[in-house]
Amino acid sequence: MLSTARGPAALAIDHDCLLDRDDVLLEDNFFPEAPEHTSRVVKFLREHQHEALPRYVDDWIARDRTIHQYSAKSGLDGPIHHLLCERSAGISGLRYLQGHRMRGAGLPPALALRIVERLADVCRLAHAAGVVHGGMMLDHGVRVGANGRPVLEHWTNGRRGLGNVGCDREGLWYGVRDLLGGEVPSPLPVGDVFALGSMLALLVTGEPAYVRGPRRHEYRPPSACGPAFAWLDEVVGLACDPSLGFPLTATTLAARLVGLLAARRPAPE
Repeated sequence: MLSTARGPAALAIDHDCLLDRDDVLLEDNFFPEAPEHTSRVVKFLREHQHEALPRYVDDWIARDRTIHQYSAKSGLDGPIHHLLCERSAGISGLRYLQGHRMRGAGLPPALALRIVERLADVCRLAHAAGVVHGGMMLDHGVRVGANGRPVLEHWTNGRRGLGNVGCDREGLWYGVRDLLGGEVPSPLPVGDVFALGSMLALLVTGEPAYVRGPRRHEYRPPSACGPAFAWLDEVVGLACDPSLGFPLTATTLAARLVGLLAARRPAPE
């Protein structure tokens, strides 16, 4: 750790730049609800230990730094709230999928189910604490270790990925806008459940749970990618299909995934 004037802070930070290393993740929140959101996230991370959660290190408000450079587009002009967490070894969820996917599909079903079940369990805890992640994208919010265990990062309410095409490789914002409706990113727990359902479809089939239609994105069941994926239709539909009314919570989704995992886990040799 680097010593700083703040004492517990793990990184020295200059007012003109942010220092980011492979073993830590330093995030900056500057959207209108940043003070309240950061406070809830910090409380949540400090009070919960979970294998899919990053370990909280520190948080602070940037000194002598405001977001004037963003004001022309955002209309915001206020302090930046920094959040510092430890970062475990691993790669982005998208890179993990690309490196481990099977021909004509995604990951082995048991591995994909385990990843999404762990993320759903974290969301169960977060939603109970009044925290919504808002930006669960494989290339931005999910980090996967060599053992296939995920960690959910970037607790910025989805705002850092908004408008950043490089973050949203799977087109989550289009799915949220056209299928879920409401704000983008969604500030509601159902938005996290939607993202988890589509992520499960993407990890197993190689494609998300929506496709561009004539006028907007439309729901696409996993079985549209092949009959071998029909076993996923029910759980993904409950999370992502507007015609079913989005009845799942993170708790009920996690429970369903545990059942599917038990059925799909390879038998020991």
